[in-house]
Amino acid sequence: MDQCVICGSTNIEHECVTHRAEEFGVRSVEFLNTPLARCRDCGDEAIRIPRYVQVARQIRDRLCALNRALTGEELALLRRELNMTATELARRIGVNPVSVSRWEQGHVPVQQVADRLIRTWTLAALGYAWRDIDRLMQNLPENGIDRVQIDLATGPDGEYWIETHHRFGGQDTVWVMTR
Repeated sequence: MDQCVICGSTNIEHECVTHRAEEFGVRSVEFLNTPLARCRDCGDEAIRIPRYVQVARQIRDRLCALNRALTGEELALLRRELNMTATELARRIGVNPVSVSRWEQGHVPVQQVADRLIRTWTLAALGYAWRDIDRLMQNLPENGIDRVQIDLATGPDGEYWIETHHRFGGQDTVWVMTR
């Protein structure tokens, strides 16, 4: 952001921050070294997610590598990335759609079979070979990761801007994604 989209000022300061990736629908993912631009005149802030497509893939890959059960938010993100409705997920794993809703809303823990299946389908969609998926799934308790942190200062080129406007105050925020 070289010019503020709210007030037009060029009085912008830049820094790198740790950012919780709530715009992806999960609070458990942290971005390290997230570029932040802040207007010194009106206070508007914009973060930049470099290599957006690659970062989204990395989030899915790392969620599948967690050495703990998925949260409902994490399950919902992986389901959406597979272009699957909650009803379709319920049908595929043989549970009532209400169960999927309760998992995703965090009312009850995600069942182990649902956790394993969504991870397996996600890894397959990411292009992993079945033998590698089997190996990864068997080694999760010992070799999995305990949290998802993605360093945005490293990786291939390409970027998306995600701007958040705090000018409206309170909990009202607007996310605008442009290429």
